[in-house]
Amino acid sequence: MPSIPTEPGRAAWLLGTSEPPRGPRDSVEFAEACAFALSAWQVLPAVAPRLLAWGGRRRAGDPAAQRVRDRLVGLDVLGRVQLRICARLIETFQQRGIPYAMLKGSAVRFAAYPDPKLRVGKDFDIAVPRRLLRRAEEATRDCGFIAAQWDPATKRFHLADPVLRARVEAQHYELGFLVRRQLATGIIAAEEAAIRRDLDSQFIWHLTEQDELACYVSVDLHHGLSLEVDVEPLVERAAAIDWDGLPVRLPPPEWTLFHVIYKIYWEGVHNYGKGAYQFADLVRLIPATSEATFARLLEILRQYRLEAAGYYVLRRLSRNFGVSPRPEVEAFLERASHPPPELEPLQVNDLGDMWPKLWSAR
Repeated sequence: MPSIPTEPGRAAWLLGTSEPPRGPRDSVEFAEACAFALSAWQVLPAVAPRLLAWGGRRRAGDPAAQRVRDRLVGLDVLGRVQLRICARLIETFQQRGIPYAMLKGSAVRFAAYPDPKLRVGKDFDIAVPRRLLRRAEEATRDCGFIAAQWDPATKRFHLADPVLRARVEAQHYELGFLVRRQLATGIIAAEEAAIRRDLDSQFIWHLTEQDELACYVSVDLHHGLSLEVDVEPLVERAAAIDWDGLPVRLPPPEWTLFHVIYKIYWEGVHNYGKGAYQFADLVRLIPATSEATFARLLEILRQYRLEAAGYYVLRRLSRNFGVSPRPEVEAFLERASHPPPELEPLQVNDLGDMWPKLWSAR
C-alpha cells in the first residue's frame, strides 16, 4: 500500500510567531527542521531562537544544531558588513539628490524586523526612477561596486561582459550584479572559526588567495518591479524612517506588502521549493497593516490583475501560521474565493495554489 504523503509545509511554523508545536519526536525530525531553517537562511537570524528552543537541551549537541549556530555567526557578520556599506551608499544617494526607495527584502528588513540584521539577503534592492538610473549607477560605482557576473563553477564573481550585460539590461527591469568584494575585518576568533567550519555548506563566504575570509555585497538598481510594474509611484511616495540616525527611505507599506505577495506567488507557482521564507516577512507585516493600507493594497492587486495571488497567499496566514485574520482580510478572502465567471484563469493570472510547490510537492 502506498504511503500517505506528508502535508506540505510541516515546518512552516518556524516562519511564524505563534506557539511552536511540541518538541521534536527524535533527532531526525529536528534535523529536518534545521535543514529547512538553513534553506531559509534569509530569515534564519529571526527564526533560529525558536528552532533551538524547540529542540531543547536534548538536541543542543546535535550536529544539525551546531550547523545552525555556525550559520548564524556568518549571517550576523554578513549583516554587519552589508548594513555598513548600505549606509554609505544611502548617504551618497542623499548627497547627490537621487530619489530612491529600498525594495523587496531590503525594505522588509527595516519595516518588519526590530533589527535589520534579523533579515538578510544576497543583495540590496533599490528602486530608482528610470531617468536617474545612470546617475544611481555612477554613485554605486563610486562606493566601490563594479559590474560583475557570477560564475557557478568557481562560485566567484568576475568582471561582466559589457555586451552581454547591455543585452540583458535592455530586456529587464533592473541593473543587476553591481558587486563589491569585502574582507571580514574586525571579527573575533570565535566568529572566524564558526564561519570557516561552515564554508563547505554555504555560498556566502569564501577564502581569498591569501586565505582571508571574504564575502560579496551586491546591489540591484530597479526601475521596475517587473516589466509591467514601474517603480516611479512608490519612489515618489517613499517615506524616511530613522535607522541609527540615518534616514532610510521605504516604499508605502501597501507597496511593500504587494511586492512580498507578488514574489511569494509568482516565484512559487513557477518553481519548486523556492520562496517559502518570505512568509516570515508577511507574518510580521500584516499585524501592523491598517485598514486603509489594506484597502490600498487591494487596489494595487486589482490594477495588476493579481487578486488571485493575494487570495492564495493571504489565506495561508490563518491556515498555516495561526494569524487571526482581520475583518477586512476575511472579507477579501471571501470575495476572492469566487473566481469571476466571465473570465478564464489566465486572464486573471490564476495559476493555482503555490503552497505545495513552495515545499517541492504537487
